[in-house]
Amino acid sequence: MALFLVVHHRRDREQPWVNHWDGNDRLRAITTTAEVAARCGQAKHKAERVYVHRCGWAGGEPVVCCSVLVREAGRDDGIGWVRFTEQMALQAEPTVHPDHGQNSYEAEAPP
Repeated sequence: MALFLVVHHRRDREQPWVNHWDGNDRLRAITTTAEVAARCGQAKHKAERVYVHRCGWAGGEPVVCCSVLVREAGRDDGIGWVRFTEQMALQAEPTVHPDHGQNSYEAEAPP
């Protein structure tokens, strides 16, 4: 099973965490829970790609917008952070619809 990170569109005013993007489709870095940062650290150790589920916004549908490799992950004062590399744009339809406030899930990787 692959790790999916659930993030808001960069133009959405409701941003529970700070995210840094290259354009609308390639995630560069996030702040997150310590638990999600630790899971990303595990993905780095295993050289697993992580998938980015961008929530729907302004009439746009949710999308798995890219996959990434974890460059580094850590925690400062209880807040997790993750930096990514090798972003690949995808535009895949998500097969999971996370609950409001859910920031990650595991599912089959898109084809």
